[in-house]
Amino acid sequence: MSDFAVKGLQAIAKEKAGTRDPYVVIDHGAGLIMIWRNGVQWNIGQDPDPRAFMTVDAGDFVLAIPDFSHYARAAPDMAVAEASEHAITSFQHELKLKKVVMKLSGKVRWQVGMVFERDLENGKRSFDFIPHYDVTLQNPVHIRNLGSQVSQD
Repeated sequence: MSDFAVKGLQAIAKEKAGTRDPYVVIDHGAGLIMIWRNGVQWNIGQDPDPRAFMTVDAGDFVLAIPDFSHYARAAPDMAVAEASEHAITSFQHELKLKKVVMKLSGKVRWQVGMVFERDLENGKRSFDFIPHYDVTLQNPVHIRNLGSQVSQD
């Protein structure tokens, strides 16, 4: 299994657009932003549990509505000005928030994973599956004793 881990980051930010139109960046088009800060550790594929495929551990987490209106006003100035690396990085780090929805402090863990489930005959759900590397695909025509085979939908 290949894995990926990054430790010691100052911050990670993930923006989610509010509309499908990429040109609407203010008002209802601002969407949401998730910010992880203070000792961020980002892990992908480190845990064999599929429910924890990707985890982000941090000291602080902020869920907010970003204010991109200053970006819209400053974009023409950035195009006219010389694009030095200092100007670009300072422009990107001027993140303004319109409204903070939630702020968590302490040891914060955010995880993304996937869990397969199937319906049982009695109306309940099952999360038990055979791992993909233990499954052997065969044509039913070539199986001698088909009645003894276990079906895993």
